[in-house]
Amino acid sequence: MEKKSDRSVGIIVGRFQVDELHAGHRFLIETAFMRHRSVLVAVGVSGGLATRRDPLDFETRRRLIMEAYPQATVLPVYDRPSNAAWSRELDRLVTDAFPGMPAVCYGSRDSFLSVYEGKFSKEYVKEVRGFSGTGARVKIGKTAVHTKDFRAGAIYAAHHRLPVSYQAVDVAVVSFDRGNILLGRKKQDGDKLRFIGGFVDPTDESLEHAARREAYEEAPNIEIADLRYLGSARINDVRYRGSEDGVMSALFVSAYVFGYARAGDDLDALEWVPFRNAQAMLITEHHALWDLLEKQLRRFMHYTIKKRR
Repeated sequence: MEKKSDRSVGIIVGRFQVDELHAGHRFLIETAFMRHRSVLVAVGVSGGLATRRDPLDFETRRRLIMEAYPQATVLPVYDRPSNAAWSRELDRLVTDAFPGMPAVCYGSRDSFLSVYEGKFSKEYVKEVRGFSGTGARVKIGKTAVHTKDFRAGAIYAAHHRLPVSYQAVDVAVVSFDRGNILLGRKKQDGDKLRFIGGFVDPTDESLEHAARREAYEEAPNIEIADLRYLGSARINDVRYRGSEDGVMSALFVSAYVFGYARAGDDLDALEWVPFRNAQAMLITEHHALWDLLEKQLRRFMHYTIKKRR
């Protein structure tokens, strides 16, 4: 049996985004404890909101590790823009926690060791195959467990995330020659209409890209041109009333070129509406967007009248 070192510290780095430590985690941590009396487990922290990749906060993961290994030192190591900056952050963490002590970093071939550029030595440990934190999260995410603890965990997660302002885009498709605007209808809105639009997708390269995508999805048979940003407004979306979350929409205007207005995506119908009637026909949530558009329409109509004179 190897003699434990009192003069150096073993370093383990991982995200530990799991409901329980798997065999790979345990083998790595226990390998470090076989060789060192002091072991630092550095838990990767993004610093952002909870995501599918990083659903658990640091404190939850710290307690998970400390429950199995109470003798370990567990500290957060934050993500940084580059490997070099992150390596300096890890070195600082180790030096502050164990001043003057050398350290050995342990990991498998696919671990943090492949990106670590710091001053401490590295030692590769044989990987325990068949265990994946990603696989465990996918499995858990597909299963609703009907227990009090499960419900309490869901409430805790929602309570500890920051409020979210969801970014949306709306598009006013305008036929300037006819003095009409194209609006969408959803059954849930009764006899009211709404601007074409929706939420920005993480794959959208820009708000402009999102606006064009939404216009194509909800009015797939028409061609538009001259897409221009008009402004943004807070939307009083019924889905988030009474909560800390909300919706911010960026409004764009575009010129109708040609095509038959057929509804797509989640719209039930599309209707051409005269400018003068549009505001009264809009859902209340989109009145703030209409105020942005109306200023643009007034400038256009004023210019058109002067030009005709």
